[in-house]
Amino acid sequence: MPFPNEHAARQLDPADFDKFRRGKMEGAPAAISAIFGIKPDGSSALQSVRAAADKMSVGAFREWLKSHDLKDTIEEATEAETMDDDDEDDEEARAKAEAKAEAKAEAKAKAAAKKAKPQIGGGAGGGSRRYYADPMWGAPYALTLAEGAQSWVEIVRSGRFFSSSGGREVTLTQDDILSMASTYARVQSEGWFSDDGAPVGYNHASAHGQLDPESTKAAARVSQVEVRTNDHGGVSLWGLFSWTDDGAARVDAGEFASISAELVPPGAATSKTTGQPMGGWCLVGATLTNSPFIPGMQSPQVSGTLAASESQQSRIFLSEAPAPERTKMSDLIVKLAEATGLPTEAPELLAEVRRLQDEAAKAVVLADALETATQEVESLRTRADVLEDREKTRALDEACAIGRIAPTERADYWQIVGTLGEEGAHRIFAEGRVPVERVSSDQAVAEVAPADAADAFVALMDKALADGQSENDAWALAAQVAGSTLYIEEKMAGYIKGISATFISAADYSATPYRIVHVTGEDIVTRSTDADGAGQWPLGVLTDEVGAASGDAVTVQLSGIAKIEAGAAAAVGSSITTDGSGRGILTTTAGDFCIGISLQAAGAAGDIIPVALTSFVFA
Repeated sequence: MPFPNEHAARQLDPADFDKFRRGKMEGAPAAISAIFGIKPDGSSALQSVRAAADKMSVGAFREWLKSHDLKDTIEEATEAETMDDDDEDDEEARAKAEAKAEAKAEAKAKAAAKKAKPQIGGGAGGGSRRYYADPMWGAPYALTLAEGAQSWVEIVRSGRFFSSSGGREVTLTQDDILSMASTYARVQSEGWFSDDGAPVGYNHASAHGQLDPESTKAAARVSQVEVRTNDHGGVSLWGLFSWTDDGAARVDAGEFASISAELVPPGAATSKTTGQPMGGWCLVGATLTNSPFIPGMQSPQVSGTLAASESQQSRIFLSEAPAPERTKMSDLIVKLAEATGLPTEAPELLAEVRRLQDEAAKAVVLADALETATQEVESLRTRADVLEDREKTRALDEACAIGRIAPTERADYWQIVGTLGEEGAHRIFAEGRVPVERVSSDQAVAEVAPADAADAFVALMDKALADGQSENDAWALAAQVAGSTLYIEEKMAGYIKGISATFISAADYSATPYRIVHVTGEDIVTRSTDADGAGQWPLGVLTDEVGAASGDAVTVQLSGIAKIEAGAAAAVGSSITTDGSGRGILTTTAGDFCIGISLQAAGAAGDIIPVALTSFVFA
């Protein structure tokens, strides 16, 4: 039905829902409101979109709906400027009535439960626990009530682990697990998340880019962590999970059997308040899953989990309620099968379990493939960003060189290009509107003041690029003119720049930075030892960010100007390849793999020289 002061665009039939709530849509204008429908199972969906009639026209509302791939059939608002309480829509009225009834019923149930069953020991978050000694399972266990449910869950453990396809390997030491506990205390002190702690999601939905409300809701929060020994001879990081109603229900129903940690490695984890490295692995969340990377961990439980600070030997289990009745395992299996819709007869049940196991195995393979694809997409996105930045710089330099804009107009010009395109920007900024002095590259060389070699090199590079030279030719011209005096030691560190990436070392390279490396496995690099060896195409050069053991993270410079340790004397402008230990040496042998061109002469082995990284085969 039409509403007095709101335009409405129905997305789903309201008859499909039991309850409704009004909310906002992320990124939507202030005039836009969303009506979410809630089904009996607790799931929700966008039922209708509303727009305030005094703030947004029908046409603007329709365009906004189309731009967000939403149904654009609109019921226009009536002529009234205000909405009386009696005119509220049926969904809102029903939602309020049902919410009131639900709250009343819940309060009544809580009061009855409290009266019927005395409680002992208050749990965190307002929940409470009763303890039983059940001889059927051979050990006491704790039953956590649904309200404010908390339990300790194993999140990650030490060891060496491999993906099911064999393409990925992760090693976590005892020190790594301890660092997770210490960094998490810092995460909480800096307020990265709510007071309840890091979120526990479903199937890594947020990490895979799923941003809808259903995918990003939390199953629990990690309120605290601690390190314990495990039955595999190592240590595990355990977290105290504060469960949401939905998360507790889905775990108790057996929908999820495993936990997977979401971690930031030491090389990338930085403080949100200081920007400084955290000094170890950083726990930023976890997820419920049925395809964990680490095998053998304990399944998450909402109930029946001992508190971290207590042991079975020292705990006293009080009983203020009778112990639950013992159930035969066969009866239990039948009840579980009936509750989950599985066959209750043994042969059919066994066949269905085997089918589900096969499906789970396929899901693991697909999960690994998805993870690999996600990493590849991220790598392509990074490369695209670099190319986009280069194209932006080129376009702006060209516009300045031909007199289309002045240097002070670069930001305004690029904003107009983004809005109107290059053709539209050219109509506003015509070529030659700004006087420019056009000189040749030879003239530019003569005009550069030699007082500061670093500034001279930058000026020469900029001028050569503006004159239409390629990047490689511009480097060569600048290096030829500036000469070896350009890269004096005190200037070198400030002008080493390019793209770097983090990899895994095949050995301890902490004492040998600035060596040439190549790829030997997924994300694994090793020092190059053969100039023309098969499979040793040079990837880049180790920086001084090198771990002290095999398997540690190392930083490899992939482009720009890199520091390389010379293996012998070499003149400026030499084609640089590798010796038997990854050091850079001059080559004149056809077929040798080269990492780049030396921009400063090396007097002897051990000298650190700058090399422009331009991988090629010497001809």
